[in-house]
Amino acid sequence: MAITAGENILASDFVSASAGAGDEGKVAKLNALGKVPDGFIHPADIQIFIALSGTFTVTIASPAVFSKTAHGFIAGNTIVLSTTGALPTGLAIATTYYVISAGLTADAFQVSATLGGSAINTSVSQSGVHTVSGIWIKPTGAKVVEVICIGSGGGGGGGGIDVPFTTGASPGSGGGGGAIARKILIASNLGATETVTVGVGGTSGVGGTGAVDQVGSNGTAGALSSFGSHLTAFGGGFGDGGAIGQVATSGGGGGGTGGVGANASTADVLGGLPASVAGADGISGQGGGGDSGLPGRNAEYGGGGGGGNAGAADPGIKGGSSLYGAGGGGCGSYGQDGAIPGGAGGKHGSYVIGGGGAGGTSGGDGAAGTSRSGFGCGDGGGGGSAREAGLAVAGSGGAGGAPGGGGGGGGSNSRTTTATAGAGGAGGRGEVIVITYF
Repeated sequence: MAITAGENILASDFVSASAGAGDEGKVAKLNALGKVPDGFIHPADIQIFIALSGTFTVTIASPAVFSKTAHGFIAGNTIVLSTTGALPTGLAIATTYYVISAGLTADAFQVSATLGGSAINTSVSQSGVHTVSGIWIKPTGAKVVEVICIGSGGGGGGGGIDVPFTTGASPGSGGGGGAIARKILIASNLGATETVTVGVGGTSGVGGTGAVDQVGSNGTAGALSSFGSHLTAFGGGFGDGGAIGQVATSGGGGGGTGGVGANASTADVLGGLPASVAGADGISGQGGGGDSGLPGRNAEYGGGGGGGNAGAADPGIKGGSSLYGAGGGGCGSYGQDGAIPGGAGGKHGSYVIGGGGAGGTSGGDGAAGTSRSGFGCGDGGGGGSAREAGLAVAGSGGAGGAPGGGGGGGGSNSRTTTATAGAGGAGGRGEVIVITYF
């Protein structure tokens, strides 16, 4: 990932003695491993903070143990907690906590009220769903800060069912991918702490099920990721739930650097601002649009649009890709058997539709998009396949890769008896990366 020129950065701001005449206004470029090249700024002279978020559970115990699959935290990370109910006694919302080395595993961690302090104990009771996100604390001696924000992906729609078969049912369309935004900031212009918001991925739509016609439900839209008031990247729109009959819809629009992607509709939809033309490719910070009955549109820094539903017995339609942002989810497939595959999700690092998570085949699920946490954006999930002949269940859409991939749409189901359509895939969570130069 290249780092662009900052504001009023002089050669004296470089730690390395190799900086000299002509280096004014320049900052080093990270290599393919995401590190500053040796000999320009030594790796010891940078600090990389990757903020993650998501739901967690916590024990009522001494010490309290937090559980979150693949949480990604390291000792010294700062976090804040929120909840839809009540945290156990010993923990509070909107309070800075520090991850400690004691009890730290890939899926569990403990926290302290101070850096490197003792683990917090909990007691009494708790309720609701708890969420963790990050706080950035400005390190002593910081000179320049680069911030990268990635919005989360929209969830794919669930497929519909037509029972008994008459006109058929439509599959779910794909969710839009999240945008990426980046900015170079002078450390002295930042607060001692900055609130870091990491967008939670859009939830998946539910597929229709039962012995009568039932539409699939929509996914939910992706969310923004932000660093204080300084930088924001927006999430992708949701994929549409499958209707009864052959109804063409768009996928969710990809998120932009100025606004969230539009949700799927029976018409073409806009990618996130600054996009201004519905169903169009995104350039610069525009999100890729969702095109009714056609593939999701590609983007540059915005997210790719989700694959639309053609409303006919065609192969699932592919999601849009993005050169720097996240890919959109593929659409599920329509048909009375699984000979019709779901659409592939869009790919990060590409301006060609598809190439992400593969679409499902023979009534199977779409593949999840590839995740690239810490060094890129996620691919869109593949669309689920319509049910295979003789089976009662259609394929579900694949989850969007983290960060930012759009979820794939679920496959539809049409048969003479009880049926279940595929669920959509969840959108990939967002991410915030803060790189500090000393």
